[in-house]
Amino acid sequence: MCARDDRYCTDGFLTDHYRDFRESDVFHIHPHNAPQVFKVVCKMDKWTTGWAFLCARRRGAIQVNFSRTWEDYKNGFGNFGLRENYWSGLDVMHYVTNNRPHKLRVQILFQENRTNVWRNHDYLDFKVSSEQHGYNFTFSSAVPPRINEAIDGLSASMGVRFSTYDIDNDNDSGGNCASIHQSGWWFTTCDGYNPTGQPQPPSVQYQDIGPHSTVLASHTEL
Repeated sequence: MCARDDRYCTDGFLTDHYRDFRESDVFHIHPHNAPQVFKVVCKMDKWTTGWAFLCARRRGAIQVNFSRTWEDYKNGFGNFGLRENYWSGLDVMHYVTNNRPHKLRVQILFQENRTNVWRNHDYLDFKVSSEQHGYNFTFSSAVPPRINEAIDGLSASMGVRFSTYDIDNDNDSGGNCASIHQSGWWFTTCDGYNPTGQPQPPSVQYQDIGPHSTVLASHTEL
């Protein structure tokens, strides 16, 4: 850990504070107007400096229970580390994204015909509101890459309040989506995009991504 707390991962890299770090690692940041310091995983390699990871799910890592309370999703949980499973927390997402423009990148690792392929989707000017507004999010535009495009899983949830099994804010009248899927997310209905949901066997994954693809990992970064 670092003795001094910069506001963002990018600030730490551009100053002498993080100059000695060239790999992703766990750091402490203190965003402007935030009441506390937050623990985050920062990407510090020379090609993509200063990205902060918000959520990571990986097969092969120590499994983490994502069926959590509102307070857990607010404050963050899991095993913070480069190749681990964790959720950084809705509070840190709010304070980081509301102080200056940020681009959110969602990346998913697929195994396609025995080849590993990273697919991604970007969201410009991504912002998460405060707890008072249910941590709903907005962005100005969704931008697919020229190649290796992932599905746009967030546009349908823009403006929707976050849900957990103990605080149900979803738009589905048929039940508590967070409880059904044992996860927390910006649910509109109880189907569709849900990266915090329970890992599914290939027979279920095929329904969405094709018969020759398997999801190996996903992470979301700013």
